[in-house]
Amino acid sequence: MFVAHRVRMRRDAIFHSVVAGMSKDHILISCITREGEILNALKRNIPNVQAVHVHVPHSTCGAFMAVISLKKIAEGEPQMAAMAALSTELYTKYVIVVDDDVDIFDMNDVFWAIATRVRAEKDIFFVPGCKGAILDPSSDPENFTLTKMGIDATRPTGRDFAERLVISEEERAKARAILERAGVKIG
Repeated sequence: MFVAHRVRMRRDAIFHSVVAGMSKDHILISCITREGEILNALKRNIPNVQAVHVHVPHSTCGAFMAVISLKKIAEGEPQMAAMAALSTELYTKYVIVVDDDVDIFDMNDVFWAIATRVRAEKDIFFVPGCKGAILDPSSDPENFTLTKMGIDATRPTGRDFAERLVISEEERAKARAILERAGVKIG
């Protein structure tokens, strides 16, 4: 708390405001608040999930898409998480759910999970006729409805599935040394 003792005003004051469109000053604020709202809804609706992380990318206007990382315990949890997120935020129309080994702040990693873990016929679902945001240019201009979509980009539970191949820094150093000894320059 603070107490103002004096307030001054300039005659030629510069008015500070947010810039509309894709500028990060106001979109970043909406990203953070949406992430918090979705996270709270997920914690209430899926209590047995051990860890949940949410990211609303700036590139999706800070609103239209959310990426959720969770430690899946049972089948159906990614769909529940996606539906909870879709119903929590009016603006959110696409939700991608990934395992906790995927970096939700790296869209390349998210797209990798979609490319390697999604079977479209069973892992993508649509919810038509949902209320959308008036500001969403893809919503119906008469009633502002649209189709929302969820993508389960998690590994299946209860069966073997291809492990993610990761090269350790130690192995990378060995490979670099072999290439350098062979005269190959590494960028």
